[in-house]
Amino acid sequence: MQLSVIIPTCNRAEDLSKTIDSLLNQTILPKEVIIVDNGDSDKTRLLVQNREKEFRAKSIDLKYVYQKEKSAGISRNVGIENSTGDIVLFFDDDVLLDINYIAEILRVYREKSDAVGVQGYITNRRKFWLKNMVNKFFFLVHSETNINSFLSSVQNVYADPLDKIINCEWMVSNNFSFKREILKKFRFDENMLRGSPGEDADLSYRIYKSYPSGLYQTPYAKLTHKGSEKIKNLDTLSILLWQVYQVYLFYKHFNPTLKNKLIFLWSRIGLLKIALATTILRLPESKALRPISLIYSYTFCLRNIKKKKKGDLEFFNERLKG
Repeated sequence: MQLSVIIPTCNRAEDLSKTIDSLLNQTILPKEVIIVDNGDSDKTRLLVQNREKEFRAKSIDLKYVYQKEKSAGISRNVGIENSTGDIVLFFDDDVLLDINYIAEILRVYREKSDAVGVQGYITNRRKFWLKNMVNKFFFLVHSETNINSFLSSVQNVYADPLDKIINCEWMVSNNFSFKREILKKFRFDENMLRGSPGEDADLSYRIYKSYPSGLYQTPYAKLTHKGSEKIKNLDTLSILLWQVYQVYLFYKHFNPTLKNKLIFLWSRIGLLKIALATTILRLPESKALRPISLIYSYTFCLRNIKKKKKGDLEFFNERLKG
């Protein structure tokens, strides 16, 4: 199986260089690596040019593509269009791979005949039992042993700890892969701009609904994910974008029954309560969860709920482009 690697990146050349180091150190190397640059400077392009010889020495085709539109989803689709491998593997620009990461991903494809998508296991997720318990109570992102599921709150359960290969309902874009034949049928939602929060769950959950036993996660393909400071320090527009897209994905994926609506509403109440608590206690999470910004986002979503029920994001995306 020939492998294509796609890495969207935006103004993080130093992080990208470290990701490239871990990629070139793999026991099994990809056929090609496609860097899709969403940035505002020449640093990424110059980095790719400076490292071209290293890729050529390992018989890897290195491709650089500049993508002007600020959208992680669109950038990944551009990468797909420029790829040729049987398996297409996506990374964020700030991950560090275990030396056997690719080998373990390919092993799942060989051993599981029904596999259409495989992801690895992030080893440096922070695990604080109280936070996990509170998040679980409010149907927010939380961890459970060997369980991966997508909730009608448009939040997810992450399999952590993970000690065996399991089936998935959703996958995370900082390290997931799909067979090329699947990506001929499914693409990232290009209505979602900028960081496109939720675009990975959206794509993988659509695939899951068509291939309910075809997505896998393996604990043996390990990596660390540094995580962006932008996510740790969200501004009002980023929080607004996050909440608008969450409502959009709720109506896209879930039957709006009373139960599902109540779960989604309860999760927003929980998010606001957590934001208030972290702000009062001056916890680090308060930089990402700003109560006033959340309340503004909820109000904005309610005012435009009819448009989002219809899948219309143009009214909001025009604002992002402006």
